[in-house]
Amino acid sequence: MPEFVGEMDAPTMYVKIQYCGGWGYRPHVNAFIAKIKEELKDNKIQYQLIMDVGTTGNFEIHKYGTIDLTDEAVLIWSKQEKGGFPMKDDAAMSGIYDKLKAWGSSFLKMSEMT
Repeated sequence: MPEFVGEMDAPTMYVKIQYCGGWGYRPHVNAFIAKIKEELKDNKIQYQLIMDVGTTGNFEIHKYGTIDLTDEAVLIWSKQEKGGFPMKDDAAMSGIYDKLKAWGSSFLKMSEMT
């Protein structure tokens, strides 16, 4: 069952983090969220956390435009593809910040039009 954390009142973006339960990746999830909160203070982000049962090695981060996560996911990090956790790499985190900032700005502009 997914767990929801972060901004619950009118979030500006939705992020899904799928992580390995068998290897105990939850501390990495918490570290990632803390870094995002520190860098993107003005954004209201809701996170959906999905812990894989067993050992998968997953640490994947997707962003969505809708709370029910039914729109097309945009992959912004994959440990399987990139080989590691982004929190240990300043350049990787900078790229993630940029992607989330750009997406958050466009989302706010679209919501102002409606």
